[in-house]
Amino acid sequence: MNTTIIKKNRQNSINIKDIKKKHRTILATYYALYAENRHRQKALVTVTIGDERISTLKEYRQGLMKKLNSILRRKVYANQKVQYFANIELGRDQGALTKLFNPHLHIQFFYDDIAPIEEAVKYMDLKMKTTNSDVTIPEKEDTNYDYAVKEYKLANFNVKYELNKKQLYYKQPLYSCSRKIIPNYVIKFLYQYLSSRYYSIWNALETYERYDYILEQIKEGNIKIVRNMDRPSDKYITVKNMAIYVNIQKPCITTQ
Repeated sequence: MNTTIIKKNRQNSINIKDIKKKHRTILATYYALYAENRHRQKALVTVTIGDERISTLKEYRQGLMKKLNSILRRKVYANQKVQYFANIELGRDQGALTKLFNPHLHIQFFYDDIAPIEEAVKYMDLKMKTTNSDVTIPEKEDTNYDYAVKEYKLANFNVKYELNKKQLYYKQPLYSCSRKIIPNYVIKFLYQYLSSRYYSIWNALETYERYDYILEQIKEGNIKIVRNMDRPSDKYITVKNMAIYVNIQKPCITTQ
């Protein structure tokens, strides 16, 4: 079999198990960010640009964040911080992508003042001549307000869509987000550790509840995270440059 045929076969196949695992990680990342910011105001920005290029949407996203950070450095916005989760979603018709497949950018913002976000969006709309942009503020508080990550939910998994996405944007990340209080590698370790050592507790939680549970255990002192150089005893497990201690005595599931 020549290399052309091998390459074509790879393009026409996906590992469903691996993709679903990746989707769970992305959802966990979003819900972790949401858990840290659930008390703040929220807005969803949706942007479409007429040239149908993912690269243009990435350019818009980067430019928007750069402009937003510049605005936030003004004295009037001193000490204000904006957190975000951005995801580029491909348009689809029963999983089929056409030449004009209408890719669009969703950015979930968590903020204290909407003005800097609106100013940055207006600036980028004029600069990049967007086809459409919309800032949506929820009328009421949803459980997790997760429209930006809906395509990663198991119920929405679409094989044709994932195959076409691979063929068009193989290994290109389509999402980005703000840093969280706990580093991603620590979150990943805790998810794996709790799912194996505290199986019954962990699996009783919904995906969007798990980071809340971790935060509650940290608050109660059942999970301790310190820098590795400050590791107080051998009971702490070293994970890169952090040391983690887990001692959950009984089920303590707290949801909001």
